[in-house]
Amino acid sequence: MDHLGQPDLRSVDLAARPPPTLRLTTEHTAAAVVLVADGEIDLATADLFGTSLAGAVGGRPPLLVVDLAPVRFLSCGGLAVLVAAHRLAGAVTRMVVVAPTRACRSPLFLTDTARSLTVCRHRDEVMSPPLRMRTVVAGTAVLVVAIGGSASSDGRQVTDELREAESAVTSFSTRPRARCPPEYWPPRCGPPTAATAATSAS
Repeated sequence: MDHLGQPDLRSVDLAARPPPTLRLTTEHTAAAVVLVADGEIDLATADLFGTSLAGAVGGRPPLLVVDLAPVRFLSCGGLAVLVAAHRLAGAVTRMVVVAPTRACRSPLFLTDTARSLTVCRHRDEVMSPPLRMRTVVAGTAVLVVAIGGSASSDGRQVTDELREAESAVTSFSTRPRARCPPEYWPPRCGPPTAATAATSAS
């Protein structure tokens, strides 16, 4: 304490503070390598983060997912590491950063670092197979088949496809249809009228 009864900052042992922790795990799948960071990425742990990220990029996977979902703090040093790794990946490896929380999204977007990276909110947006759709319209019936995909944008894509199919069906049902001449009477044109029957008999 000083003469005013306040804590004396000179007596604080800075070495007694627990060091920031950062746990890094690497997951290998058939389609990608996933590096998960859990903890704080600051001045004390940026080098460790950079070493692990460089090792993952060095393996030249087709897709590298950097999952920052468990990260509680992301410093400018961590942002610099991400940009450097993205440049190192080049055209060989597609690198995607998963940042769903404010702790990561705020520094990424407030510093415009996100413009240099590919950033998404959920891992499923890049790990799931791409959405494939096929639409078949037959008269007033429509069939939309969607395979794969789980990104948030996929739902909008399916909705747009359904709306286009609905418009096609509506256009078909309201389109004026040509009447069949008396000498032709397929079942789709309806039964013959009395005038048609008399014309056919003559």
